[in-house]
Parts: sequence; structure tokens; C-alpha cells
Amino acid sequence: MTTLFFVLGILFVIYELSVFRNPSIEAKFIDKIRKDKDYFSTDNTNVTKHERNQGCIIAFIQIFYFLWTILGMLISTQWKTFIFIFIVSLVAGLTSKIYQKLKLYGKAIHLFTKRIDALLCIILMLEIVLVHFHDFSIINYLLSIV
Repeated sequence: MTTLFFVLGILFVIYELSVFRNPSIEAKFIDKIRKDKDYFSTDNTNVTKHERNQGCIIAFIQIFYFLWTILGMLISTQWKTFIFIFIVSLVAGLTSKIYQKLKLYGKAIHLFTKRIDALLCIILMLEIVLVHFHDFSIINYLLSIV
């Protein structure tokens, strides 16, 4: 069962890689939901079926990603790394709120922040998976090079 838990981590790494590659997709989706409270309603004619399906997939992934992080904090021996992922995501969320107030949401600085968040989460999740499967720490390796 723990192997399945950490294989989910690999799937979330793939999700974070897609956010790192193109952070504007997620930012546009969240911005649309903030502006249109009936985004997921089938009666909403402003949103195509493809956009609604894409939004459902993103929301589904984010909910499971959040639950995976919380569960990892509770049951994993690597709970400190899960807490660090949670803190990085929390800081990214707070900066998104600040950018929204400053009318910079979706601009280059916001997308750069999302990329930094995605990169840190990718490194931390790879750390979690590699320590579990191979007892190899990326962070310790990088610190030994410096």
C-alpha cells in the first residue's frame, strides 16, 4: 500500500512538470473560476464543454494532491519533507493573493512565482520518492557538491 502511495507521488511530479512547463493554463483556470461562480454549471454558456472538463481534471488533481500531502504528513517517515511541500504551496498561494490585489495575477512575475513553486515541489517530491524506493537523497547529494 505504501508503494501505491509513493507511485501517486510520481503522478504528482508529472502534474508539477506540466505546471512548470506552462503555468498560465492553471492560472487562467483559477482566474475564470474566481470571475464566474457558475463555472462548472452545465447551464453556463460562456464555458465550453472542453474547458469545463479540463477544469474538472485540474480541480480533481489539486484535491488529491492536497490530500496526498496531508496524508504524507500524517503517516510517512518523511513528514518533514511533506510539511515543506505544504509550506511552499502555501507561500505560493499567498503570493498569488497578493498578485491578485496588485492586479499582477497572470502576469510574468506571477507565472515566474508559479514556476519556482513547481520546481521546488518537483525536487521535494522526487526526494520523497527516491528516498522511499532507493534510499537516495537528492538534497544531500546537491549539498555535497557545493
